[in-house]
Amino acid sequence: MEGGISEGVEFVEGMDEYWEDIFGVKATKMPEGNIASTVVKWGLLSPIKAEDVTVALKSMCNSAVGTDKLSAKDPLSWDQASFAVLYNLMLATESDVL
Repeated sequence: MEGGISEGVEFVEGMDEYWEDIFGVKATKMPEGNIASTVVKWGLLSPIKAEDVTVALKSMCNSAVGTDKLSAKDPLSWDQASFAVLYNLMLATESDVL
């Protein structure tokens, strides 16, 4: 393929099979229709407090650095109340219960 997108790309032997194994799997058929729940778990909708954020971050302090190159303890030096506001906003706007 002259001048194409793959020009200069080195292909690794076995990669075709690798990706075929991943993307070639048939999806399982989901049941027809939505399964509605009549039970609302209000505990999931209670406001998140700054202390909750701090406790959650401290529990992650022994985890590995992620792709963003931040360790879990880095956000502990940031404003926890701002995190709580953001999480509560996401909880309120992304929930179909409210």
